[in-house]
Amino acid sequence: MKLKLMKHIVRCNATNVNLETAEVDQNLPKTLIKEFGANLMGVYFLVETAGNVQPRDQFTAL
Repeated sequence: MKLKLMKHIVRCNATNVNLETAEVDQNLPKTLIKEFGANLMGVYFLVETAGNVQPRDQFTAL
């Protein structure tokens, strides 16, 4: 299997909105960057060569 990294997925600013008051009352993306060094929630890949993935398979960046 061969995958090509297309784009990182960042946390949406909508997570800053209080669902009960509709007010912006926090800055979760900023907190994630401060505490973990990134605001990433995943990645989008393009499948260049198909294959099967099993639980606990390991991947290597080329």
